[in-house]
Amino acid sequence: MPEDEQEEPDKFDLWVEAHFSEEKAQKIIIGIAVALGLALSIALFVILPTFIAGFFKGIHENYFVRNLVEGGFRIVIFILYLWLCCKQKDVKRLFSYHGAEHKTIFCYEHGKELTVDNVRPESRFHPRCGTSFLFVVIIISILVNSVVTVSNTAARMDSPDIDGQVFFTGLAHPGDIVNVRITGAEDGNLLGEEETA
Repeated sequence: MPEDEQEEPDKFDLWVEAHFSEEKAQKIIIGIAVALGLALSIALFVILPTFIAGFFKGIHENYFVRNLVEGGFRIVIFILYLWLCCKQKDVKRLFSYHGAEHKTIFCYEHGKELTVDNVRPESRFHPRCGTSFLFVVIIISILVNSVVTVSNTAARMDSPDIDGQVFFTGLAHPGDIVNVRITGAEDGNLLGEEETA
């Protein structure tokens, strides 16, 4: 990066430089970036669509419809994510070179010398574009999840609607606090068995 475009280090950068070697600092920062990236992608593309779909009554029992609704939200969230990323000055500049990268790859794959005159006529739409790949992955996951049912409520990040009471068998008396293993549900009520120690 040219010297006139380099930014002054902020307080965090100065603190990291003071406490860690350059190699260790890079490993820590990469680790934090990976953890945040995974957390953000799980939150945005797994938890958020499931949470939003939970507000739609009547789709909980139909896995196909529920997964299509969640998938629709995933696509909308992905497009909004890309749009918001494009609002950042640095990312907008990076994205402006996206088509040029495709043209360059095509030129290289055709065995031509990498010159402006050779790159210019190539297509800016590449079949192995990473952004297109993300769309394909999202669409395939929508289709697969629409036919593969997951009834485990922890996996679905959803709990059954409880409008009533918990009925269970056991020796407990009114007012006792006991552990109950839930075995089923009926009409908004949970059914279970008292767990013995």
